[in-house]
Amino acid sequence: MDVYLTRAARTHFRALASFSSCPDGFLIGHKRGQRYFVESVFSAPFRVAAAQAKYINLDQLLDEKILGFFTFLPNNTKRERLFCPLFMGKVLLEVQVSSGKDPDMKAYSIDYADRFFLSPLKIKKETMRQGNV
Repeated sequence: MDVYLTRAARTHFRALASFSSCPDGFLIGHKRGQRYFVESVFSAPFRVAAAQAKYINLDQLLDEKILGFFTFLPNNTKRERLFCPLFMGKVLLEVQVSSGKDPDMKAYSIDYADRFFLSPLKIKKETMRQGNV
């Protein structure tokens, strides 16, 4: 499995890193086969995800296109908030920004086998030549 980041999503991450005071949010897109396609991002505090009723309402407003979550400030507490049945199979993208460069990212799938854990995912980035996949 892998996570495919469109140019638009990467641009949104650069903008959020520069101008947003909220370091967390949702990944918006769709899943096709073994690939998660991240088309956009939506900035929101992790506590929205922790309040499962709010998460469900937001997902319905976004036509059930929430693929998972991102954070610019990863830590164990944030990861553990996502360890619940509602978020199984969702993506967690941890983003680290260096000034003037594309952000470094690590992607995980939220999985369960006797306990919740994060499975690493590969990240693919849309380039000018690739277009839409």
